[in-house]
Amino acid sequence: MNNLIPFTERTRQFWSWFADNEETLADMVTKPNREDGGESVVEFINQGTALLGGGLHFNMGGDFEFTFAVSGKSERFFLLPYVTANLPEPFRKKWKFFPSMQSVDGHDFGFQMYDVGVSNNDVMVFASPDEEGKRANLRFFAEAWRALEEPSRYNAFYILMEITIGESLAHSCIGEVTWIDECEKDMFPLTQLEQWMLQNLCENGEVPDPAQSYFVYQLGIEDNQLPRQDVFIGSGCFAPIINDYYDRKNDCYDAFAAHGATPVFLYWSYENSDTAFDERNVLMDKIEEEVLGARGFGQEIGLVFGGAMGQRCVYIDLLLYDMPLFLEKARAFLADSPYQIFCQEFRQDGEEYLLTQKNK
Repeated sequence: MNNLIPFTERTRQFWSWFADNEETLADMVTKPNREDGGESVVEFINQGTALLGGGLHFNMGGDFEFTFAVSGKSERFFLLPYVTANLPEPFRKKWKFFPSMQSVDGHDFGFQMYDVGVSNNDVMVFASPDEEGKRANLRFFAEAWRALEEPSRYNAFYILMEITIGESLAHSCIGEVTWIDECEKDMFPLTQLEQWMLQNLCENGEVPDPAQSYFVYQLGIEDNQLPRQDVFIGSGCFAPIINDYYDRKNDCYDAFAAHGATPVFLYWSYENSDTAFDERNVLMDKIEEEVLGARGFGQEIGLVFGGAMGQRCVYIDLLLYDMPLFLEKARAFLADSPYQIFCQEFRQDGEEYLLTQKNK
């Protein structure tokens, strides 16, 4: 039953819990040393984050900073910014909330894993841009990790790298990673990797937003009259949901649903192939402006995260934070549409909803 609570409502409940317990949380920041090693703090905060969905990791401390961790769950790049954007106004001057782990700005620190201690300044890397110039392929070496088994080396490196350069940059701009047995001449400390990436890979030296990093894909057509089976080209910013759909898996859909969010796609058939693409883009923009709401301000009820062209139909891919409210608003907005537009859950055999009453 809890999965039926929309993400918008879960977010409201989380901030209500935060407001009710802000004094206690502030006390935890100012008095961090506890006899139980902080276990009571974690347990207490878990009560709040559980309102958003289970399994969320976080870190609290410093100058009233609260940082969520994506922890390899890439769907959270599309969810947690909405949460942090809704930080209540009375607390904005005191608290800082981050939707993912931030970088350490080149600072070195000690790191221990598998009973092996290492500084991120002693881990050496060589970076080179991939063919598109958007990701860095890395080679890495650390003397302290020689004795570790290969899977342990890679695991330790990925965790340390994400802490060092931040989760967003690691997700968006890291390509292939390879361990080498000796330090090479052109290698540099891991502490310098973030700056190298910002200068060599990132437009205007800014970390890309994983929720707006689009890619183009092409598919072989196997049209059996089912939705999306006629797609020959598309674009998106979350490949796993597309792969899952064609592999008949629901893992990504379920991951979003666990937080009360719903991946869907809108589709309708077209007759004029010369105008279909432009018409879709116009409607996509209008839906974003008039139905979903502007992204990033914490008032939107969802976001656009892709689109596709098929031989029969056009498609708009959405992530909804409040499915019932979207259906209500979309039906009112599309009331005069000349097309018969459907909304289907982004999974095979997903529920389908008719948004318009008129037939072409």
